[in-house]
Amino acid sequence: MGQALGRLILALILGAAATPAAAQPLSQSMSECAALYELTACQLSDPDRAARLSRHAAAWSDAATDLARAEGRADPQGFVLQSTATKYAEWDAKGALWLLSGDFRDWAAYCRSLGRSRGLDFELN
Repeated sequence: MGQALGRLILALILGAAATPAAAQPLSQSMSECAALYELTACQLSDPDRAARLSRHAAAWSDAATDLARAEGRADPQGFVLQSTATKYAEWDAKGALWLLSGDFRDWAAYCRSLGRSRGLDFELN
């Protein structure tokens, strides 16, 4: 019984550590979602879809700023702008196939789930 409980606790700890945003503040994770929406928008040839994703990126950024303020950040908007720019550059540096990566799929699923819980219920496509 004790060994099984130990394995369960270890699995829960490892599972939590494997989530895309495990080691960063929630406002920073939301900034990463904003970056992914904007970067995806830049990859689209359909201007209407690109504009829609850019609007969604702005909604993520606004929500991240509100949360950064609630987290007590001295400059919430500056924090979110810097975080979003950094995450955008990190994803863009992964090259043309970042959109097909497992890391992107994990983040897209995370952003969908987080978005639903925060009233930002829209798809990353």
